Amino acid sequence: MALAKSLMFDAAIVGPSVAIAAMKSRCESYASGIAIGGGVALGALLISKFVRGSISGSFPSFFSSSTIHTSASASSSTSTSGIPGPEQVFNLIKKRRSVFPRDYNGQPVSRDIINKLLEAGNWAPSNGLSQPYRFVVFEGEERYKLQDIMVELLRSKSPPEEAEQRVKRFERKRVHWPKVPTMIALCCKLDYSDDESLSKKKRNPEWEEFCSVGACTQNMMLLATSYGIASYWASFPDIVREADEFKQFLGISTKDRCLGFLILGQSDVIDSYRGARKDVADKTVFRE
Repeated sequence: MALAKSLMFDAAIVGPSVAIAAMKSRCESYASGIAIGGGVALGALLISKFVRGSISGSFPSFFSSSTIHTSASASSSTSTSGIPGPEQVFNLIKKRRSVFPRDYNGQPVSRDIINKLLEAGNWAPSNGLSQPYRFVVFEGEERYKLQDIMVELLRSKSPPEEAEQRVKRFERKRVHWPKVPTMIALCCKLDYSDDESLSKKKRNPEWEEFCSVGACTQNMMLLATSYGIASYWASFPDIVREADEFKQFLGISTKDRCLGFLILGQSDVIDSYRGARKDVADKTVFRE
């Protein structure tokens, strides 16, 4: 019965509309008549559904408010393209914290999440799609091998009068490292001599490639934040990172660079970390 009433309602509006269209197209070609009549009929049918919806209080899905994005709602919700709204992205950026290893609880980070973070880093911008970022992931016993060679190089590469003091400072921090399940070396590829197709191309300046690795790291840390994973970008002493022996340990060329490590883990106190920044207006100049 409801369906019959609906059809009668539509016919009451669409029928006269089609008739009017036919009269107007009487002097036109047959094709024009069909086009005009069809267009008017479709418009009338939409009006019919809208009017019927206003009477019943329900509207067809294409009039649903969920498909209408005002500037206010769009800023805080996911867009139809699947991209998070501006407020969501901005809040995620402000939510990111550098969580120190002392506050980790030792629980592992799943390989699936680590792979997602690496993929996020892989989508960082780079000039000419040079994609210089390279990763070495340390887990399990390999973490301790990494720490041992760091201590060894710090002692052997430092000036004799500073070596022991540097090692002591390093060891104090190392106490908390057993609680860190994953350490990712953030490397920048600068040596393309092993790839003939790339070695002949004009390379970007080093600073541009470093910026790409920085953007890559931010991508990874933001996604880690969304997963509730603690992260920390540790630079470590450059006297260690720049040593040929350390690069050999990482498996990279001596011409490549290691720009630090992304420390990942679980923490129960991430929310206790508070962020603060100076006013951006004090750091900005607009010129017109």
